[in-house]
Amino acid sequence: MTLQVDKLGRRFGEKQVIQQVNFTVGKGEIVSLLGTSGCGKSTVLRALAGLDPDYEGNITIPSDQRVGFIFQEPRLLPWKTVLANAAFGLNGDRKNNEEKARRYLELVGLKEAEKLYPRELSGGMAQRAAIARALVTEPDILLLDEPFSALDAFTKMQLQELLLKIWEEFGTTIILVTHDIDEALYLSDRVLLLQGRPSTLAKDLKIALSRPRSRGSAALGKWKEDILDLLEGKEQIYDYNLVTEIGQKA
Repeated sequence: MTLQVDKLGRRFGEKQVIQQVNFTVGKGEIVSLLGTSGCGKSTVLRALAGLDPDYEGNITIPSDQRVGFIFQEPRLLPWKTVLANAAFGLNGDRKNNEEKARRYLELVGLKEAEKLYPRELSGGMAQRAAIARALVTEPDILLLDEPFSALDAFTKMQLQELLLKIWEEFGTTIILVTHDIDEALYLSDRVLLLQGRPSTLAKDLKIALSRPRSRGSAALGKWKEDILDLLEGKEQIYDYNLVTEIGQKA
């Protein structure tokens, strides 16, 4: 177990946004938090990151686990270069920090962009720089709050592949907030479905499909239809074992 959430709740004034949210995440899992807009996905993630301490319930993360966070917007410092942004937050010798930052900039495909400033970057490049900045601290757990939602479809797919590359290389535990069902199914080992007002964990879906996955496979298509039915309050209509078999043959 890398992370455990027990009876998580959050109230803003008189409004209860989430309540009684319970789940665990194992080492090296990719888990998506999925739900409609305003259901509290980002509220859960901010509590996990320690950015919002005013929650109810308990969050347990072992003390030896480092946590990184990637926001929806890159949030780069405009007066610093890409290299300086990537190295931001590192302590110690500047030269060593910059060398470490360069390794991660190369990993995310920005080796030639280290001297550029944020205003000179495309949206995809800026988000790659933000990913490098999060990775440079070598987190065991990486939290992402809809990091690709503002990007065009092609750039989004490129960064999804980059995220899988990072997961394969480092074995990082990843928790991703998204409202994109296709993204959740393509990337995740499990999809946690938040529903209701206030929201709670309605379903914990294990996506037992091997990787690499085909974006247009019949298995992912059936999962998507099923999740849409769940979001609309309909009963499940698919046999998940059958879907898994289809996916493995696809």
